[in-house]
Amino acid sequence: DIYSIPPFYSLANGCTAGTAALLRNGGPIPKQIFYTFETVIKYLHRIENGEKGEISTMSEGSIHHLEGRIILMEFESIWLLHTYTPNNGKSDKSFKRREDWESKLQLFLQELQKFSSKSLVYMGDLNIAPNDVDLSDPDWFRNAHQEPLDERNRGQPGCTPGERQNFQELLKAGNLFDAFRKKNPAPPTDSKSPVPDIKGPYYSWRGNDSAQYGVTGRFFGKGMRIDHALISEELNPRLEECKLLGHGVDRIGFMGSDHCPIFLRLSEQQKEGGN
Repeated sequence: DIYSIPPFYSLANGCTAGTAALLRNGGPIPKQIFYTFETVIKYLHRIENGEKGEISTMSEGSIHHLEGRIILMEFESIWLLHTYTPNNGKSDKSFKRREDWESKLQLFLQELQKFSSKSLVYMGDLNIAPNDVDLSDPDWFRNAHQEPLDERNRGQPGCTPGERQNFQELLKAGNLFDAFRKKNPAPPTDSKSPVPDIKGPYYSWRGNDSAQYGVTGRFFGKGMRIDHALISEELNPRLEECKLLGHGVDRIGFMGSDHCPIFLRLSEQQKEGGN
């Protein structure tokens, strides 16, 4: 009876975006659901000003991002955010779209920190490999698309200097940390293999698999960790597990996608008195 709690969708006017959320039967039900950063900021300001009442999911709360990239759920004790971050692309138009997205996201995180006492769990395709250890072939990725781009946007989209800087600013704005990296520390930079094995479960995105395209594709055998679970610092004691559920150059566990699922487990919240 998987549909006793209906899925929540944020749809796009196109084929390359859109998000969805499925909730476990018997689990907690969100108090409210939002589909744009602007709507939840408006709600937070309204509560701060003493206005009562929740936003109806049939009115303001149902306003969607035009590309369906945001689902934010408010639960009793946490916020759960899922986004599909725009790719940085290779043009001035796509660069501006990504910078606008990052500005709105950071503003949302700052406002959430200011006006809400609840912790945040943020998961999704963030389209950013934060460090070279998150790339199977760091030099190859970083040396792509060098001309005639400005320094912030040089390299393969997903690992440019500008995107990496924005990611660090995002963590700071939301008081967040990278749950996967916390549970899976990076190899020492002076080790013989500072980059994790391409065969292992260390990269959430993989290039074309050999079963479909053979071994001649440009991205075959390459991977990036661009899907993330970011959680509030105060949730660190409750972090039990965070792992990627796919591995290998042939995308084992990817279930038909070029991205694999990411799994996050937090321990149950302790009640007052330690019970």
